[in-house]
Amino acid sequence: MQGYHGAERRDEQAPYEPPPEPASATTHAREFHRGDTVTFNDRDGRNITGVIVRINQRTATLGTGDGGTWRVPFHALRRVLDV
Repeated sequence: MQGYHGAERRDEQAPYEPPPEPASATTHAREFHRGDTVTFNDRDGRNITGVIVRINQRTATLGTGDGGTWRVPFHALRRVLDV
């Protein structure tokens, strides 16, 4: 088994490249606005669609149109696109 000499080891090293920034998995409040139509799945797995009526620090308050309101964290919301 042969060992490396210090000069050989330095020549073989590639220049340092920092790792890429991690993809942001969190959804922030600034991505949503009052009046946006959004959807989410409730605890029973039902798909609930509503309109944002209030933006809080960690959650959005949604009105469902049938008189119901939901307070949902931003990471659970998905924007509804009009077709």
